Amino acid sequence: MTGAWASCLAGVAVLAAGCVAAEHAEPRDPFEVLSTADAPAGTAVSAADLEPTAAGAATWEDVETGVRFEIRTDAGGASPGGAAPDAARAVRTDPADERTLLRAADGAVAMVSQRDRADGAVTAFDPPLELAPATLEVGAEHRAESRAEVTRRAGGSTDHGRAVRTARLAAVDRIRTPLGTFDAPRVDVRFELEVPFAHLTRQTSTWIRPGEGPVAVRSEERILVMRVVPRERRSIRVRVPGGTAPAAATAGGSSR
Repeated sequence: MTGAWASCLAGVAVLAAGCVAAEHAEPRDPFEVLSTADAPAGTAVSAADLEPTAAGAATWEDVETGVRFEIRTDAGGASPGGAAPDAARAVRTDPADERTLLRAADGAVAMVSQRDRADGAVTAFDPPLELAPATLEVGAEHRAESRAEVTRRAGGSTDHGRAVRTARLAAVDRIRTPLGTFDAPRVDVRFELEVPFAHLTRQTSTWIRPGEGPVAVRSEERILVMRVVPRERRSIRVRVPGGTAPAAATAGGSSR
């Protein structure tokens, strides 16, 4: 600090002012919503842009911590039992969890299961919980329900419950990200999972860049156990340059 101020005093007034400004400049967040507008009639988001299932990897950053990580999608393999014979399988992995997905012939994407990578707990959905219809249009709410089976760890106890998920194309926002500044449709999702003695609620907003998939995700999660709140978690993730995003023709994003 002392050296910086000495340098400022040694220069002319204009340069000094510039040094002071630089000294106190605040770093910019990697993600910002600049403005919000209603989505025009006819606006739609494809499942390929909302929930990617094509093979590829993308680099993301946790806005709060600055930690960067990779979200990877591996496509192919046999469809799980009970799935439509023409459904395509994919596995999406990030630092938190691993999801097994199915893409139907019409493009709709559903989740078969999710494994927590920290404790190994697995949530299976029967039938697979639809995450995105082939096309999500403004003004329409997409709702999906499924039975849920939560196994806490391999060989551990299993709880049975129900999952409900609603999604809607809420707005078109002007956003600034490491990928640039542009208009992005925003999809808002509410996910609820209820099993005996516990209730999880997660609300997620996902910003989409058509043809490239999700570019930012904001989520808030709350878990109630015996009517107590043992955990509340919030996060904002933003995509940064790097990795190979899935092709637009067969890809899309992440939001449970």
